[in-house]
Parts: sequence; C-alpha cells; structure tokens
Amino acid sequence: MEERERYIRFMAGYAGYFEGLAEGEKDKLDALLSHDLQRMERSIAQQQAVEKKMEQLEELRESLQQAAGFGNMTGQQIIALLNGAEKNELEQAYKRLSDAVASVKFYNQKSMDVCKQNLQLIGSEVVDPAAPPTYSPTQRASEGYTGAKLFDKKI
Repeated sequence: MEERERYIRFMAGYAGYFEGLAEGEKDKLDALLSHDLQRMERSIAQQQAVEKKMEQLEELRESLQQAAGFGNMTGQQIIALLNGAEKNELEQAYKRLSDAVASVKFYNQKSMDVCKQNLQLIGSEVVDPAAPPTYSPTQRASEGYTGAKLFDKKI
C-alpha cells in the first residue's frame, strides 16, 4: 500500500514538473519572439538540462509504477483499479499532467513555427532530414538537363 501512495504522490509532483515545463516552453517562445540572442542561448541551455531531468523522472516513474504493482498499465487502467481518495488524487494528477503536456506541445509547435519563419526571412531553408541526397555515385543527370555532366566524365 505504501508503494501505491508513493506512486500517487510522485505523479502529482510529475504533473507539477510538466506544468513548469509548459511555463519554460512559453518563456522559450517569448525569447524567440524577442530576437535577443543571449536570451535565446539561455533558453537552449535550459532546454538541454530539462531533457536530461525529464529522462531521469521518466525512469523513476517507471520503477515506482512497477514497485506499486501496476506493471506496464496505462494511467486509465491504474485509475480503474483504485477507489476513494487514491482514485481521486491520481485522476487529478493525470488530468494536470495531460493538460501540461498539451501546453508543452502547443508552445513547442509555436516555437518551431517562429524558427521556420525566421529561417525563411533570412533566406535559409529548413533542412528536411528525410530529403534524398543530392549526389550519389550512381545518380545520372535528369532528363532534359543540358548543363555540364562533371560526374559523368571519365578522367
């Protein structure tokens, strides 16, 4: 029973952590909109620390969930097993967590939109990580191409 209570208390704190992350994402968006380079750099440095902490908290959540006897259950499955005050407390924690994660995603998407717009303004293009390579040893010039075929020449 103590492990269950510990897990529930942890989830309330976990929700609080993500609520703080949402505020951090809002600050990051504000930094991007300010065009203040030092402020943006601080935001990036903080983001790296946040990601590490998030990994650690997620590992702790998983171990507490296992120790409480909830295994690989979802939040809804865990809530369905509980009664009374425990159920109410965990429902509230999961609701707060869900709202905070939605806010993090929202502000993060807005920040990405601002970054893309800024890159377009300076004439840069957003690099698509899935874009095909521009050259391969077997690639030939496209049909109708009349420019120099440097890579087709034998030296």
